[in-house]
Amino acid sequence: MTRTNDQLKTTQKMVLVFDVCSSTSILEDLLRSENEAKWRNLLISLKKFLRQESKSHDFDIYKFVGDGWILLFDPTFDASTLFDLLRRLCDEYEKLFRKSIEPVLSMDIKNIGDNVQHIVH
Repeated sequence: MTRTNDQLKTTQKMVLVFDVCSSTSILEDLLRSENEAKWRNLLISLKKFLRQESKSHDFDIYKFVGDGWILLFDPTFDASTLFDLLRRLCDEYEKLFRKSIEPVLSMDIKNIGDNVQHIVH
């Protein structure tokens, strides 16, 4: 708990917030077929990916927010490195989705994030 005599510290960070597009539709479909563990496993795999990347690129995983994360970067973090990280994150999600989620879905779910992936490339 913060005490009144604690020193205040101000830190500047670049904040990146992202979430998985269409996650509600995906999870509802997986729940109907009792495959929700596949969604949990996908999120765990994404978290492992982010942890690995945070070690090699020095950023903080601040918070998980249901179907995405808040990441904190130094304000001087190189933009091209950030875009490369986002591209790899999109690729990792796509690989995990195609391997474990898509085969058990009962309906075709369009990932709006595919458009973002094209922008990042």
